[in-house]
Amino acid sequence: MDHKNYLYLLHQLSFRKKAQCVVQGSVIFVESTPQSQNWQVSSRILDGDIKKIPRFLKNSLTSKGILKWQERGAYLRLDPVSNHVYLIQDVKVSKKYVPFKYLINDFVQLATEWKNMIENITNSGEEFLHIG
Repeated sequence: MDHKNYLYLLHQLSFRKKAQCVVQGSVIFVESTPQSQNWQVSSRILDGDIKKIPRFLKNSLTSKGILKWQERGAYLRLDPVSNHVYLIQDVKVSKKYVPFKYLINDFVQLATEWKNMIENITNSGEEFLHIG
């Protein structure tokens, strides 16, 4: 993300409270949260066919459609309307370009890793995550 796109993102957020941008080929959504010091950053990592969602992922989601694996940081959410799975992270508002650039690049890398992992498991037909 270059500085010009960052300024455009800030402009969108100031008027609509929502913005979207493309970073390293991934569409990233940014939304102001009611607590004005946070933004919610998200990226769709799985398209909305409920039959394509691996069983391990479906079984891991809470009744609210959320999978958190740590107290803070990114988490997965299933949109109940579209059945898309999103990676979401709440971040502190960054009115400075360089810190936001690093944060968004790290988020895109994490979203890509999740997308690839789910795609690999789905394509392999395996239902378990093998570690090691």
